[in-house]
Amino acid sequence: MFNKKIMSAAIASAVISAGSQAAVDMNAGTGSVVVANDEIGTGAETLTNAALLDFVVDAGLNLPAGTAAYVRFDLGNAKFGTAVAAGDLTNAVADTNNNRAISKENGGADGDNYVVFKVSDADDALSTTDNFTLADVDDYDVTDVANPFTVQYRVWSGTDAALNAANAIGTPLASTGPVNVATFASGRGSDIADAPATQIQADVAGGFKTFANVAGNANVASTTVASLGNIDLTTIATSTITTSLESDLTALEAVDVWDEAQAVTFTGDFTVGTWKLHDAIACTGGNDRALTLNDAKTTATAASADFTAAEWHLCVTMPGDTVIPRVETAYSFTLADDGVSADLGTITYNSSTIEIDYLTTFSGYNQRIYLVNTSNSAANYSTTFTTESGTTAQAGSKASGTIPANSVLVVKATDLVTLTGATTRTAARIDVEASASSIQASTQTVNTGDSSTDTVKLTVE
Repeated sequence: MFNKKIMSAAIASAVISAGSQAAVDMNAGTGSVVVANDEIGTGAETLTNAALLDFVVDAGLNLPAGTAAYVRFDLGNAKFGTAVAAGDLTNAVADTNNNRAISKENGGADGDNYVVFKVSDADDALSTTDNFTLADVDDYDVTDVANPFTVQYRVWSGTDAALNAANAIGTPLASTGPVNVATFASGRGSDIADAPATQIQADVAGGFKTFANVAGNANVASTTVASLGNIDLTTIATSTITTSLESDLTALEAVDVWDEAQAVTFTGDFTVGTWKLHDAIACTGGNDRALTLNDAKTTATAASADFTAAEWHLCVTMPGDTVIPRVETAYSFTLADDGVSADLGTITYNSSTIEIDYLTTFSGYNQRIYLVNTSNSAANYSTTFTTESGTTAQAGSKASGTIPANSVLVVKATDLVTLTGATTRTAARIDVEASASSIQASTQTVNTGDSSTDTVKLTVE
């Protein structure tokens, strides 16, 4: 499923540079790191090169000269993968002439989850703010990466209290609670597609056969070419992860958490136009990848490719003489191997909509549609029809046109549509290139036999 790099997930600070070391401050509770677990999954894992991560803690007690203390570190959800040496614990004090001796008393072997050091000084006292640093441990074996790896510091004056192998006993002279060393989370960002914000619009002025030139929408390359959005795995968003690293302690890369070669399936309405994947938003001038449509033209599949190397756009070229379908449910994609799905864009109409539930050309009725434009700009409109079985609608001379600014346009039903077949009635939808707040509409039907009228105010939205 994933690229098969050897995944010995390493931990280090995001600011690690050559020759420098990070540190977990056990008093402040800072310095822990996040390891990408996308290739680990769950279960045990060895964290290698952990010598770059030190544990630093204040002594937390005053100890008179000539006395000893037993310093213990307990690992939670982890064991030492490399034996700890006495020299791995150091003590920083203001008095450079101190004679403090440190020896490893118990634990700290490969496979142990604790280590105890004896700290003594024949000449100088140990003060609260003196600190200990446990460093140079090369490997930690984490028990289950579903949980954090922690460390706890405690100090006793008695040997027996500190050396109990199962757990220390009694009340320590100083201690910290368990502090996170490493947590595990996905290195994948959520921002892997530029949608659903991507919205392309079919143009009412062109009878919805071309795309509208929407200012600032780079996804519309021309009147017939547009991108429904793109898949971009070239960068990793870590907005919810403080630090996320790969096994060699370099910055996490897309190939570390995404499969470098996988197929992709798109869903949406592919009934109109020619569809492809392209590596530029203009959908021309670069590299194409073919899409294979299913018989219903509801899915489109591309063969395996590396989405971590470049972004790929879902591009469509419309014929220019066919109505572009209105697809307000977002197109979407699914990566076959990584099992990730996300939305792309939608196709809308740059219009407000007037729904006419009943439109008739019956000779006994004289029906008119009143279109009111209260704005200071003329508004283009076009009409589509939904007929009953056995009835055919042919758009009339007034099925599309312009409503002048600050004017009322009156259209006879017989100029709007010609109906043939089973009935003389249909439903209609008028799309107007204007905001709904500036358009009003109504129908008036006159019975030519008795001159009675029926007026219906239409909803504009």
